[in-house]
Amino acid sequence: MAVVQTDAEAAAAAIFISYPSRVAALQRRFVEGLPARWSAISLASRGSEAQRADLHRLAGAAGSFGAAALGDAARAAECCIDADMALALLKLQSLLSNISNID
Repeated sequence: MAVVQTDAEAAAAAIFISYPSRVAALQRRFVEGLPARWSAISLASRGSEAQRADLHRLAGAAGSFGAAALGDAARAAECCIDADMALALLKLQSLLSNISNID
């Protein structure tokens, strides 16, 4: 007896099959957008809410795309934005320059 797929089942299967390629495309967009993110972070007024928000978004996105060290550095910079921001941004910049190693 042949198994008949409903339209909903076929659509769900297509989404599941294309999921890895969609994630890879999102990861590429994330990596390609890092220079612009870094520019926004470094050009924002030191300790401003805009800088804090950009760091927060970077920390979350980096973790989602497998860049745990970058996410941790962004989160650390966000947390110490009022203390030693220069050091935190220096560490973050170093990680951003090596981001091509995301797997």
